[in-house]
Amino acid sequence: MKTDRIPLLTLLLAFLAGCTTVYQATYQAPNYLSLYGPSAPKKRVLDALQWQQALAQGKISYRRDIKPVLDSRCVACHACYDAPCQLKLNSSAGLDRGATKQVVYDGSRLSAAPPTRLFIDAANTEGWRKKAFHPVLNEREDSKQAALNNSLLAKLLLLKRDNPLPESGKLADSFKLNIDRSLECPTMAEFGKYQRQHSGWGMLYALPGLSLKDEYLLLQWLQEGAKTGPLPALSRQTLKEIALWENFFTSVSLPRDRFWDIQVSKIDSPTRQPLLPRPSCVRAASPHLRKLGAGYAALPQMTGRDFSYAYFVSPLRYRTPDKQCGPGRYRGLTAFASLSMAVSGSLISANTPRRAV
Repeated sequence: MKTDRIPLLTLLLAFLAGCTTVYQATYQAPNYLSLYGPSAPKKRVLDALQWQQALAQGKISYRRDIKPVLDSRCVACHACYDAPCQLKLNSSAGLDRGATKQVVYDGSRLSAAPPTRLFIDAANTEGWRKKAFHPVLNEREDSKQAALNNSLLAKLLLLKRDNPLPESGKLADSFKLNIDRSLECPTMAEFGKYQRQHSGWGMLYALPGLSLKDEYLLLQWLQEGAKTGPLPALSRQTLKEIALWENFFTSVSLPRDRFWDIQVSKIDSPTRQPLLPRPSCVRAASPHLRKLGAGYAALPQMTGRDFSYAYFVSPLRYRTPDKQCGPGRYRGLTAFASLSMAVSGSLISANTPRRAV
C-alpha cells in the first residue's frame, strides 16, 4: 500500500509545483534589481554640444520626431492637471516625472492635498519620486534591453501591439470612459498582473494603436536613453511681445477697493464667486479698446484673423449686467483674467498695446 501511494504523492507535488510556477510567472515581477541594477533618475537633457553630437550621429530628436507623435495622439488625455495617473505627455519633463496612483480630485478627503503641479511643486525628478511618482522610463542600467524591459511606456505600447483594437465598430463595455472611473496606474512591479487582467488596455487606451512608424520612433528613442536637447532660444520678436504683455499687466494700477488683489490661491473657479472678494465693474467699449473700472486702460488690438470680438467679449458676460455698475458694465470675470486666459490658450495675436489713457 505504501509503495502504491508514492507515485500519487509525486504527481500531486508536481502538480502543485506547476501551479506555483504558473502563478509566479503571471504575477511575480522579474527581479529588476538583479537584472539591471539599482534604479535612480537619469540626466536626460543634454547640453548644446552633446545634443549636436547626438544629432550628427543620427539619434532620434525628441522635439522633431517624438513630440509631434505625442501631441497628435496622447496629449488629448495626458496633458491636464488631472491626466490619467497624472502622467503628462505634453513635455519631456512630464515623461521623466512619471505617473502616480494619487488622485487629483478626491471628494472623500477632509483636508487639502499637497499640489503636484509640474514645474512648480518639485524641482527635479528626485523630488517627484519623494512625492510617490514612479518612473515610466528606464532608470536602471544604460542598455537597449533595459531601456525597453524596464520601461513602463514601452511595455504599454507593446501591449497594445499584441492586443490591437479595430479602427471601427463599437467599443467593448470593458473600457470605462466616465470621468469618475477608477484608474489603473501600475508600477513596473505590478505590470504582470495588469497585463493579465487588462490585456486590452495598452496605450493608447480605448483607441487604435500607433502606426508602426510612430511606434518604432518611440521605441528607438527609448532605446537611445530618451534624451532631449536644450530648449530653443526664444526669438527677438517673441521676447518683445512677452515684454509688452508683462509691462501691460504690471503697469495698470487700480484702487484696491475697485479691483481685487489677484492671488492664484484664492481663485478656484470663475463660478465660485462667494469665495472671492467682490470684483470690479467691467465695460466693453469697442473691438479694439476695453476700459476697466475708473482707471481707463486700453487693451491690445486683436487681429480678426486669429480672434473674434464676440469670442473675447463672451467671457465677460457669464454674469448678468450689474445694476450698481451702470449700463453696459458687468461684474464678474475681469478683462484682465479674460485676457490672461486668451493669451495662455494661444487664441490671440497681439500688436503693440496702446498707451493707457
